[in-house]
Amino acid sequence: MKITKATRWRVFAGVWIQSLFTSATAFFSLFCLPFCNQFGWSNSDFSMAYTIYMFIYCAVGFLGGILAEKLQPRVAIYIGLVLFAGGWILTGFASSIPFLYIAYGVIAGAGAGTIYPACLPTALKWFPDKSGSISGLVQAGAACGPFIMSPIAQMLIDNFGAPMACKILGVVFLIGVGAVAWMIVPCPDGWTPEGWVPSAQQSKELHTKDYNIPQMVKTPIF
Repeated sequence: MKITKATRWRVFAGVWIQSLFTSATAFFSLFCLPFCNQFGWSNSDFSMAYTIYMFIYCAVGFLGGILAEKLQPRVAIYIGLVLFAGGWILTGFASSIPFLYIAYGVIAGAGAGTIYPACLPTALKWFPDKSGSISGLVQAGAACGPFIMSPIAQMLIDNFGAPMACKILGVVFLIGVGAVAWMIVPCPDGWTPEGWVPSAQQSKELHTKDYNIPQMVKTPIF
């Protein structure tokens, strides 16, 4: 792969856009009242789907990192995307609480948990000179997601109903993240930005050993 000055910014753009889409699930509460009214569910039963989503998101996060390391970030992203978008689409077919929990909580949550660990670490490796700024900008993208997508989701709910809105959003996520996943490529080992001279501490961090899970749990810090 030929590396130019634009390469790392292309990676950042891809990570920022995917962060915007995948974080948009923070507006899931918009679907609570329509679904509950349509199917006679309680608010607490419906809200549990988001709790399950976040639990699965955190639980499978390490798998996304492993996939990104063993394969490539974009491969992990595509795998996660199929689950994430598929979970949203399946949520549109949910007519029972157990189905909702599986579709949104487990499937979509596992997808998001696979995508995120493949994205942010990849971006940070391309920006050892700006790691703090890049991390903050990616988080800003995540904050923009609900702000931008919430009005769109509400419009879809008002015009098509909550189930169809979930299906449409699933397709939007599939297209949006899928269109930028190719941009997220791994940083070559030992690469540094042209003209950047790392400090002693930064140089040490660049050469820090990566641990697998069994090695990690044996370290004194763990």
